[in-house]
Amino acid sequence: MVEVDRPAVKKRIRRGQDEWRDIIARFEQSGQTRDQFCTEHNLGLSTFSRWRHQLRRAGASTSPNNSEASFIELEPPAPASLSQAWDVEVELGAGMVLRLRRSAC
Repeated sequence: MVEVDRPAVKKRIRRGQDEWRDIIARFEQSGQTRDQFCTEHNLGLSTFSRWRHQLRRAGASTSPNNSEASFIELEPPAPASLSQAWDVEVELGAGMVLRLRRSAC
């Protein structure tokens, strides 16, 4: 009987969220491209990219900076601009605008 050479099967390594955090942190400090880093560390590029995206998204919603309200102090308009209809106008994105009008007291 003839033996057929089979390619070596890579054993899948299961990594947890904490381990992926460490891997992504090492990548960001490495100065390498994703391809270089993944090749050097025997990581699948698609798996690496998926975890990087998930951790970024999770970090955006749970980062310490987002848990505290951030305020910007606004100066009142100069007296010369009292004739303008809006005192403060803030574009929030996605076509949303917040307008604050001075009350007539």
